Amino acid sequence: MTLRTGKSSRYRYHTSLISARQGETGCKDRTVSMDKLDSFVVRRLGECLLATERREKILEDGPVRPGRTLMSRN
Repeated sequence: MTLRTGKSSRYRYHTSLISARQGETGCKDRTVSMDKLDSFVVRRLGECLLATERREKILEDGPVRPGRTLMSRN
């Protein structure tokens, strides 16, 4: 994906690199509004990272001690 703009850079979009270079003949993927795609990604990350089970596990394990990360709690 790459950035494209429209209307004097007022509107920003994500599009495939091939589509940006070759147009519809190279790629039929859709161009997506940057705001919509970014909002979707942030929302899904929040849903996954802050799932009830994950929050409970983090609270159950307690604070991260020096030299350890959230990923090394197992």
